[in-house]
This record gives sequence, C-alpha cells and structure tokens, in this order.
Amino acid sequence: MTVYLSLITPVALLITFTIGFFYARHIRKVDLLLKLHQEMASTEHQQGRKILIDYARMGINAKNIAKDDRVAVNKALSMIDILGYYCKKKYVKESEILDLWETSLRKIAPKAQEFMGILDSEKGDTTWPYGRQLINKAESLPPARQIRRNR
Repeated sequence: MTVYLSLITPVALLITFTIGFFYARHIRKVDLLLKLHQEMASTEHQQGRKILIDYARMGINAKNIAKDDRVAVNKALSMIDILGYYCKKKYVKESEILDLWETSLRKIAPKAQEFMGILDSEKGDTTWPYGRQLINKAESLPPARQIRRNR
C-alpha cells in the first residue's frame, strides 16, 4: 500500500503540471488573439482598410491612391500580413481570425490585390505573401460560412 501511495504523488504532480501547462498555453493564445484583434481594430488600420473600400466603391485605380493614403493602406496590409504569418505558424487559429475578419478581408480584397500588384512591380518582389494568402482564403470561403457564423 505504501508503494502505491508513493507512486500516486508523482503521478498527481505530473498530471497537475500537464494540465497547468496546456491551460497556460491556451490563455497565451487567447491573449495573442485579443491583442491582434485590438491592433486590427485600431483607427490607423481601420483607416487603411476604409481607403481600399472607398477606392473600390468609386472605381478609382490603386495607382491613383494619394501618398498619405498609401501610407495608411500600407500599414493596414502589413498588419494583415502579420495575421497571415501568425496563422501559418499556428500561433493563432486561422479559423478564429477568419471568423473575426472574413467580411473585412472580402471587402478590401479587390483593391488590396491591385495595390499589392503595383508594389510588386515597383519592388520586383512579392509583398505581403501571408496577407495575400489570408485574403485569398477569406475570398474562397463559401457564402454558407457566414450563415453558420451568425448562428
């Protein structure tokens, strides 16, 4: 009986440690998701996304985006690239990011792709590859997803 009791304590400690480890990991991921969400919702990033949406609505070519507006658009797209990178590295769940930002990503997609294409040709390199993947993923989701999300 004493042998069994001496085994129970280390096993209980191991179980407690494992549960604590996974719980803390979950909390860190939730905290990161909230921080990313707050950053995406910041005024400067909202402004950059709004510029893309407005230019799309007015039918203005992305080449004609004013210099000050380009800075705001650049910031917004670089933040989306960070989101895409974090999704790829599995620091956050892509499904959670898309649940939060799918609609916005869909709205900016046409002008964002156009703007990134212009930058690609100016720089001779692909800009924001992770952001592109995330935007493309949002666009490729079936419309039924929005119905499921609203339940």
